[in-house]
Amino acid sequence: MAKLIFKVECKNVNYGKSIFNIKYIVELSFIKNINKEWKIFKLKQLEEEKVFKNSLYKESVADTEISYPEMVLIPDGHYEMGCKENYLCKTNEQPVHDVKIKGFEIGKYEITFEQWDDCVKNGGCNKYAPRDSWGRKKQPVINVSWNDAMSYTIWLSNITGESYRLPSEAEWEYVARLNSDLPFSTGKCINTSQANFNGNYAFSAKCKPDKFYNNKALEVGSFTVNTNGIYDLHGNVWEWTSDCYHKDYNNSPVNGNSWNIDCEYDDETKEKLFVLRGGSWINKPDNLRSRHRYRNIASKRNFDIGFRVAKSLE
Repeated sequence: MAKLIFKVECKNVNYGKSIFNIKYIVELSFIKNINKEWKIFKLKQLEEEKVFKNSLYKESVADTEISYPEMVLIPDGHYEMGCKENYLCKTNEQPVHDVKIKGFEIGKYEITFEQWDDCVKNGGCNKYAPRDSWGRKKQPVINVSWNDAMSYTIWLSNITGESYRLPSEAEWEYVARLNSDLPFSTGKCINTSQANFNGNYAFSAKCKPDKFYNNKALEVGSFTVNTNGIYDLHGNVWEWTSDCYHKDYNNSPVNGNSWNIDCEYDDETKEKLFVLRGGSWINKPDNLRSRHRYRNIASKRNFDIGFRVAKSLE
Protein backbone atom coordinates (compact mmCIF):
# COMPACT_ATOMS: atom_id res chain seq x y z
CA MET A 1 0.00 0.00 0.00
CA ALA A 2 1.37 3.39 -1.01
CA LYS A 3 0.84 6.16 1.52
CA LEU A 4 1.40 9.91 1.22
CA ILE A 5 1.10 12.32 4.14
CA PHE A 6 1.52 16.07 3.89
CA LYS A 7 0.56 19.11 6.01
CA VAL A 8 -1.57 22.10 5.06
CA GLU A 9 -2.12 25.19 7.23
CA CYS A 10 -4.97 27.63 6.53
CA LYS A 11 -5.64 30.80 8.49
CA ASN A 12 -8.75 33.02 8.50
CA VAL A 13 -10.69 30.78 6.16
CA ASN A 14 -14.19 32.03 5.23
CA TYR A 15 -16.91 29.44 5.68
CA GLY A 16 -20.44 30.79 5.43
CA LYS A 17 -20.90 33.34 8.19
CA SER A 18 -18.01 32.03 10.26
CA ILE A 19 -14.28 32.41 10.11
CA PHE A 20 -11.97 29.61 11.07
CA ASN A 21 -8.32 29.27 11.92
CA ILE A 22 -7.66 25.75 10.71
CA LYS A 23 -4.68 23.47 10.87
CA TYR A 24 -5.15 20.43 8.72
CA ILE A 25 -3.04 17.36 8.51
CA VAL A 26 -4.26 15.72 5.37
CA GLU A 27 -3.69 12.05 5.12
CA LEU A 28 -4.16 10.56 1.70
CA SER A 29 -4.02 6.84 1.69
CA PHE A 30 -3.83 5.29 -1.69
CA ILE A 31 -4.90 1.69 -1.72
CA LYS A 32 -4.34 -0.61 -4.61
CA ASN A 33 -6.87 -3.39 -4.63
CA ILE A 34 -6.52 -6.75 -6.33
CA ASN A 35 -7.98 -5.31 -9.53
CA LYS A 36 -5.22 -2.64 -9.50
CA GLU A 37 -7.80 0.17 -9.03
CA TRP A 38 -6.59 3.12 -7.02
CA LYS A 39 -8.89 4.83 -4.53
CA ILE A 40 -8.48 7.72 -2.18
CA PHE A 41 -9.20 6.10 1.16
CA LYS A 42 -9.87 9.03 3.39
CA LEU A 43 -9.32 12.66 4.16
CA LYS A 44 -8.73 13.02 7.87
CA GLN A 45 -8.91 16.28 9.66
CA LEU A 46 -6.93 15.95 12.88
CA GLU A 47 -7.31 19.42 14.36
CA GLU A 48 -9.75 22.29 13.95
CA GLU A 49 -10.12 25.38 16.07
CA LYS A 50 -13.12 27.63 15.46
CA VAL A 51 -12.57 31.36 15.86
CA PHE A 52 -15.70 33.53 15.74
CA LYS A 53 -15.97 36.61 13.61
CA ASN A 54 -15.50 38.91 16.56
CA SER A 55 -12.04 37.42 17.08
CA LEU A 56 -11.15 38.27 13.51
CA TYR A 57 -12.51 41.74 14.10
CA LYS A 58 -10.26 42.17 17.15
CA GLU A 59 -7.24 41.27 15.05
CA SER A 60 -8.06 43.79 12.34
CA VAL A 61 -9.29 46.69 14.50
CA ALA A 62 -7.75 45.77 17.83
CA ASP A 63 -7.49 49.31 19.16
CA THR A 64 -10.96 50.43 18.07
CA GLU A 65 -13.95 50.45 20.40
CA ILE A 66 -17.31 49.59 18.89
CA SER A 67 -20.57 50.99 20.25
CA TYR A 68 -22.84 47.95 20.14
CA PRO A 69 -26.64 48.23 20.42
CA GLU A 70 -28.11 47.50 23.84
CA MET A 71 -30.66 44.72 23.47
CA VAL A 72 -33.80 43.84 25.44
CA LEU A 73 -35.12 40.29 25.70
CA ILE A 74 -38.74 39.82 24.59
CA PRO A 75 -40.19 36.45 25.69
CA ASP A 76 -42.54 34.20 23.73
CA GLY A 77 -46.11 35.43 23.57
CA HIS A 78 -49.13 36.07 21.41
CA TYR A 79 -51.49 38.95 20.71
CA GLU A 80 -54.16 40.20 18.34
CA MET A 81 -52.40 42.24 15.68
CA GLY A 82 -54.30 45.01 13.95
CA CYS A 83 -56.80 47.74 14.76
CA LYS A 84 -60.05 47.12 16.65
CA GLU A 85 -61.22 50.69 17.16
CA ASN A 86 -63.24 51.16 13.99
CA TYR A 87 -63.40 54.94 14.06
CA LEU A 88 -59.59 55.11 14.10
CA CYS A 89 -58.69 52.13 11.95
CA LYS A 90 -57.21 52.24 8.48
CA THR A 91 -57.97 49.48 6.01
CA ASN A 92 -54.30 48.47 5.97
CA GLU A 93 -54.51 47.76 9.73
CA GLN A 94 -57.10 45.02 9.32
CA PRO A 95 -58.29 42.32 9.67
CA VAL A 96 -57.35 41.71 13.30
CA HIS A 97 -55.59 38.36 13.60
CA ASP A 98 -53.88 36.34 16.32
CA VAL A 99 -50.09 36.19 16.07
CA LYS A 100 -47.67 34.03 18.04
CA ILE A 101 -44.32 35.61 18.79
CA LYS A 102 -41.18 33.57 19.32
CA GLY A 103 -38.80 35.07 21.86
CA PHE A 104 -36.24 37.50 20.43
CA GLU A 105 -34.21 40.56 21.35
CA ILE A 106 -34.82 44.11 20.18
CA GLY A 107 -32.76 47.27 20.44
CA LYS A 108 -33.34 49.32 23.57
CA TYR A 109 -32.78 52.43 21.46
CA GLU A 110 -32.87 53.42 17.83
CA ILE A 111 -29.50 52.99 16.12
CA THR A 112 -27.41 56.13 16.63
CA PHE A 113 -25.02 58.02 14.39
CA GLU A 114 -22.21 56.86 16.66
CA GLN A 115 -23.08 53.23 15.99
CA TRP A 116 -23.52 53.80 12.27
CA ASP A 117 -20.21 55.66 12.05
CA ASP A 118 -18.46 52.73 13.74
CA CYS A 119 -19.79 50.54 10.95
CA VAL A 120 -18.42 52.87 8.28
CA LYS A 121 -15.04 53.28 10.00
CA ASN A 122 -14.62 49.53 10.06
CA GLY A 123 -15.43 48.93 6.42
CA GLY A 124 -19.15 48.18 6.67
CA CYS A 125 -22.41 49.85 5.64
CA ASN A 126 -21.05 50.30 2.10
CA LYS A 127 -18.98 53.16 3.56
CA TYR A 128 -22.05 55.38 3.32
CA ALA A 129 -21.92 58.37 5.70
CA PRO A 130 -25.46 59.80 6.00
CA ARG A 131 -25.90 63.53 6.41
CA ASP A 132 -26.89 64.70 9.88
CA SER A 133 -28.99 67.73 10.75
CA TRP A 134 -28.64 68.03 14.54
CA GLY A 135 -25.29 66.43 15.32
CA ARG A 136 -24.18 62.80 15.46
CA LYS A 137 -23.12 60.74 18.52
CA LYS A 138 -26.36 59.80 20.38
CA GLN A 139 -28.69 61.24 17.77
CA PRO A 140 -30.68 58.57 15.93
CA VAL A 141 -29.13 57.91 12.55
CA ILE A 142 -31.27 59.42 9.79
CA ASN A 143 -31.19 59.52 6.00
CA VAL A 144 -30.88 55.74 5.89
CA SER A 145 -32.86 53.55 3.52
CA TRP A 146 -34.14 50.04 4.07
CA ASN A 147 -31.17 48.84 2.03
CA ASP A 148 -28.82 50.84 4.27
CA ALA A 149 -30.39 49.42 7.43
CA MET A 150 -29.96 45.91 6.08
CA SER A 151 -26.28 46.58 5.37
CA TYR A 152 -25.79 47.57 9.02
CA THR A 153 -27.40 44.36 10.31
CA ILE A 154 -25.20 42.29 8.00
CA TRP A 155 -22.04 44.04 9.23
CA LEU A 156 -23.08 43.72 12.88
CA SER A 157 -23.84 40.01 12.42
CA ASN A 158 -20.48 39.43 10.76
CA ILE A 159 -18.37 41.02 13.51
CA THR A 160 -20.29 39.45 16.40
CA GLY A 161 -21.28 36.04 15.06
CA GLU A 162 -24.86 36.80 16.18
CA SER A 163 -28.02 36.91 14.05
CA TYR A 164 -28.89 40.61 13.90
CA ARG A 165 -31.68 41.79 11.61
CA LEU A 166 -34.53 44.25 11.35
CA PRO A 167 -37.58 43.43 13.49
CA SER A 168 -40.57 42.01 11.69
CA GLU A 169 -43.65 44.20 11.59
CA ALA A 170 -45.46 41.79 13.92
CA GLU A 171 -42.58 41.89 16.42
CA TRP A 172 -42.47 45.67 16.32
CA GLU A 173 -46.18 46.04 17.03
CA TYR A 174 -46.04 43.40 19.76
CA VAL A 175 -43.33 45.36 21.59
CA ALA A 176 -45.10 48.70 21.11
CA ARG A 177 -48.57 47.49 22.09
CA LEU A 178 -47.68 46.07 25.52
CA ASN A 179 -50.67 43.71 25.26
CA SER A 180 -52.95 46.73 25.18
CA ASP A 181 -55.76 47.64 22.78
CA LEU A 182 -55.18 51.35 23.41
CA PRO A 183 -53.74 53.55 20.64
CA PHE A 184 -50.44 54.20 22.46
CA SER A 185 -48.35 52.51 25.10
CA THR A 186 -49.07 55.67 27.11
CA GLY A 187 -52.86 55.12 26.93
CA LYS A 188 -55.61 56.83 24.96
CA CYS A 189 -53.55 59.99 24.46
CA ILE A 190 -49.92 60.93 24.09
CA ASN A 191 -48.17 64.23 24.81
CA THR A 192 -44.81 65.83 24.06
CA SER A 193 -43.43 65.00 27.50
CA GLN A 194 -43.80 61.32 26.52
CA ALA A 195 -42.60 61.33 22.90
CA ASN A 196 -41.09 63.55 20.23
CA PHE A 197 -43.74 64.63 17.69
CA ASN A 198 -45.65 67.67 16.50
CA GLY A 199 -47.64 68.64 19.58
CA ASN A 200 -49.60 71.34 17.79
CA TYR A 201 -52.17 68.67 16.99
CA ALA A 202 -54.37 66.54 19.25
CA PHE A 203 -54.97 62.86 18.64
CA SER A 204 -58.69 63.07 19.31
CA ALA A 205 -61.30 65.37 20.84
CA LYS A 206 -60.56 63.76 24.21
CA CYS A 207 -56.87 64.70 24.00
CA LYS A 208 -55.57 68.24 24.31
CA PRO A 209 -52.74 69.49 22.05
CA ASP A 210 -49.59 70.57 23.86
CA LYS A 211 -48.86 73.36 21.40
CA PHE A 212 -45.22 72.36 21.64
CA TYR A 213 -43.01 71.18 18.79
CA ASN A 214 -39.27 70.39 18.97
CA ASN A 215 -39.04 70.52 15.17
CA LYS A 216 -36.13 68.07 15.15
CA ALA A 217 -35.04 64.60 16.21
CA LEU A 218 -33.70 64.29 19.75
CA GLU A 219 -31.04 62.04 21.27
CA VAL A 220 -32.22 58.48 21.81
CA GLY A 221 -33.60 57.77 25.27
CA SER A 222 -34.79 61.35 25.84
CA PHE A 223 -38.23 60.19 27.00
CA THR A 224 -39.61 57.68 29.48
CA VAL A 225 -38.93 54.02 28.76
CA ASN A 226 -41.95 51.78 28.16
CA THR A 227 -42.71 48.80 30.38
CA ASN A 228 -40.80 46.49 28.02
CA GLY A 229 -37.69 48.55 28.71
CA ILE A 230 -37.58 50.15 25.24
CA TYR A 231 -37.31 53.82 24.28
CA ASP A 232 -38.75 55.94 21.47
CA LEU A 233 -41.15 53.49 19.86
CA HIS A 234 -43.51 56.45 19.46
CA GLY A 235 -42.07 59.36 17.48
CA ASN A 236 -38.53 60.69 17.04
CA VAL A 237 -37.79 58.81 13.77
CA TRP A 238 -39.67 56.32 11.63
CA GLU A 239 -38.29 52.80 11.97
CA TRP A 240 -37.83 50.33 9.14
CA THR A 241 -39.13 46.80 9.63
CA SER A 242 -38.09 43.74 7.65
CA ASP A 243 -41.52 43.27 6.00
CA CYS A 244 -42.50 44.42 2.57
CA TYR A 245 -45.79 46.31 2.41
CA HIS A 246 -49.25 44.83 1.85
CA LYS A 247 -52.52 46.71 1.58
CA ASP A 248 -54.08 44.70 4.41
CA TYR A 249 -53.43 41.70 6.68
CA ASN A 250 -55.26 39.11 4.63
CA ASN A 251 -53.10 35.96 4.38
CA SER A 252 -50.43 37.44 6.65
CA PRO A 253 -48.19 35.13 8.72
CA VAL A 254 -49.43 34.13 12.17
CA ASN A 255 -45.99 33.17 13.54
CA GLY A 256 -44.50 36.67 13.80
CA ASN A 257 -42.11 36.17 10.88
CA SER A 258 -41.44 38.72 8.16
CA TRP A 259 -43.95 38.79 5.33
CA ASN A 260 -42.02 39.14 2.10
CA ILE A 261 -44.13 37.58 -0.64
CA ASP A 262 -46.87 39.14 -2.80
CA CYS A 263 -45.44 42.58 -2.01
CA GLU A 264 -46.76 45.95 -3.14
CA TYR A 265 -44.66 48.08 -5.49
CA ASP A 266 -44.42 51.83 -5.95
CA ASP A 267 -46.40 52.99 -8.97
CA GLU A 268 -43.72 55.43 -10.17
CA THR A 269 -40.39 53.79 -9.39
CA LYS A 270 -41.63 50.18 -9.60
CA GLU A 271 -39.55 49.50 -6.47
CA LYS A 272 -40.75 47.18 -3.73
CA LEU A 273 -42.31 48.94 -0.74
CA PHE A 274 -41.29 48.20 2.87
CA VAL A 275 -43.05 48.96 6.14
CA LEU A 276 -42.11 51.77 8.53
CA ARG A 277 -43.49 52.08 12.05
CA GLY A 278 -43.67 54.52 14.96
CA GLY A 279 -43.98 57.96 13.40
CA SER A 280 -41.43 60.74 13.76
CA TRP A 281 -40.69 64.15 15.20
CA ILE A 282 -42.44 65.84 12.28
CA ASN A 283 -45.72 63.88 12.48
CA LYS A 284 -49.12 64.34 14.07
CA PRO A 285 -50.00 61.95 16.92
CA ASP A 286 -52.13 59.68 14.71
CA ASN A 287 -48.94 58.51 12.98
CA LEU A 288 -47.52 57.47 16.35
CA ARG A 289 -50.24 54.90 17.06
CA SER A 290 -48.91 51.40 17.79
CA ARG A 291 -50.98 49.99 14.90
CA HIS A 292 -50.22 52.69 12.34
CA ARG A 293 -48.48 51.47 9.18
CA TYR A 294 -46.49 53.53 6.70
CA ARG A 295 -44.45 52.44 3.70
CA ASN A 296 -41.73 53.61 1.36
CA ILE A 297 -39.41 52.24 -1.27
CA ALA A 298 -36.31 50.32 -0.19
CA SER A 299 -33.95 53.03 -1.45
CA LYS A 300 -35.71 55.95 0.28
CA ARG A 301 -33.54 58.12 2.52
CA ASN A 302 -35.06 60.94 4.53
CA PHE A 303 -34.33 63.16 7.53
CA ASP A 304 -37.05 61.48 9.63
CA ILE A 305 -36.25 57.83 8.84
CA GLY A 306 -34.04 55.59 10.99
CA PHE A 307 -34.25 52.08 12.45
CA ARG A 308 -33.56 49.79 15.38
CA VAL A 309 -32.26 46.24 15.25
CA ALA A 310 -33.55 42.88 16.46
CA LYS A 311 -31.71 39.64 17.13
CA SER A 312 -32.84 36.06 16.79
CA LEU A 313 -32.25 33.74 19.72
CA GLU A 314 -30.23 30.62 18.86
